[in-house]
Amino acid sequence: MIKDIDDILKLPLDERLEILEKIWESIQQNNQVIEIPDWHREILEERFQKNKNNLTKGKSWEEVKKSLLNL
Repeated sequence: MIKDIDDILKLPLDERLEILEKIWESIQQNNQVIEIPDWHREILEERFQKNKNNLTKGKSWEEVKKSLLNL
């Protein structure tokens, strides 16, 4: 019987993933709107502006894929 989060963390990975999936499905079914905090909006706007002004260099999919495969 699960009493707290520590009990969940002791479960095998497949069981934890199953619990996670059920939680995610319940969140999706709820359709409740979650407000984004102002500080989060500010960070997103700052990043958007940097990208828009080319102040940050992005990476191609091939570069990202290569770096992930080399982990």
